[in-house]
Amino acid sequence: MGVRQSEAQAVVERYVRLINGETDSGFEELLAADFLDHVSGQRGGDIWAQVAAWSRGTFADPDVAVHEVMVRADRVMVWMTMTVTHVGSAFPRLRDVPVTHKRVPWDQVHFFRLVDGEILEHWAVRDDYAMVKALVGAGPLVAPDTDA
Repeated sequence: MGVRQSEAQAVVERYVRLINGETDSGFEELLAADFLDHVSGQRGGDIWAQVAAWSRGTFADPDVAVHEVMVRADRVMVWMTMTVTHVGSAFPRLRDVPVTHKRVPWDQVHFFRLVDGEILEHWAVRDDYAMVKALVGAGPLVAPDTDA
């Protein structure tokens, strides 16, 4: 049985509210107990709190433009551009990058696998390089701390 369009839309709407900085998004309630985030390799919902802290410590005034939502079987894909203002360097890719206060776009694609209405897995492809390049003009990405 596949994901209903209404379930997919609810996941995307809650995710967008979460990354827009709304504290009561309800997104975490959608995570299965054995949730796996393939981006970090971590299990459980604690990774979302960590990513939210990095985001709040690095970016302000997020504005998300959702370009496309697709559903296939148990997968939901959202392609979006998040436009943010650079106000800090908590995000691992921006560690040691001086604050620029620039407003930049950040293209992303997220995949969620849903089982019984809960998110069991998450993958993401983000254009971190283009975002950093827009902030600092050029140069390598800052490697994340492996102990984080």
